[in-house]
Amino acid sequence: MQVPFFARPRDPTILDAAAWRLVDTRPSADRRSPRPGRHGRGTGCPPVDHAALNATLFIGPRTRTSARLEGLRVEATIEQEGARTWADVQAWFRLQNPLASALPLDAVLQGLDTTPAAHAVTLTVGGVPQPLIAQGATNHWRWQTTLPGNGRLEPLLSYRVPLGDGALARFRYDLVNGWRRAPGSLRVTLRFPDGLAADQLLLARPAGYTFDGHQLTWSFDNRTAVGSLELLILPSAAWHTIQAAQAAAMSATASAADHLALGRWYHRLALADNSEEATLFERYYPQALAALAPAYELAPQLLGYG
Repeated sequence: MQVPFFARPRDPTILDAAAWRLVDTRPSADRRSPRPGRHGRGTGCPPVDHAALNATLFIGPRTRTSARLEGLRVEATIEQEGARTWADVQAWFRLQNPLASALPLDAVLQGLDTTPAAHAVTLTVGGVPQPLIAQGATNHWRWQTTLPGNGRLEPLLSYRVPLGDGALARFRYDLVNGWRRAPGSLRVTLRFPDGLAADQLLLARPAGYTFDGHQLTWSFDNRTAVGSLELLILPSAAWHTIQAAQAAAMSATASAADHLALGRWYHRLALADNSEEATLFERYYPQALAALAPAYELAPQLLGYG
């Protein structure tokens, strides 16, 4: 086949059009452009992967109170079940009453607007289940209790929340400070029972965390503000598949189909539906084009040419 000058295999315009064609699922009559909408998100091209925006449930006062949040410890176990990644979260809130007399506390237990509906939500104090009054909205309950004079109360909040579908998962925890001051101690630990390779970790912020391949921990003491704690990962199932695709494409006997398969994966990650869209696009889209170049040279018909 004679390839026109303007359509040489490594012409970025041709590879770019081919990359977008890979994910354009609209009928051919509707394809007026190789790009089905911004970042490939036309009505005929729904995103394959989705990372949740938040995983926060918190306890805060409904009204002004003298009670203080002295410390907060959050532990989450992150595992994949089928195409969905979940976090099983436990959060210990250390509340203090600085007054000599008992202090009634009218509190709210709720998520942020971006927190998906949580499952198996329970609140206990010393192992005793606490009554939660649903407030009608998703992830919104009322809790009433009394703190002893000059004493502490340590409620344990447990819940399960989805972190994402497909090849992305996000754990984000926001310290929502409805209390009079920030907690003196904050520790957030994420556990990965199956382990987590360094290149599965796409984003972790803020800096200063520790990570040993099975556990990642942020720890802060006496900080007036912490902000959001965020982790974005490639779940193990997707990561293993990408590793296999990379190995096949790098082998001496790699076929056009092998390069195409790797290019599809990189392109899929570049278009993933999540708040770090631009970052992932810049990271994976050039890799998608690089993987498609040898596929085009070996078998341009696989990319819709020839």
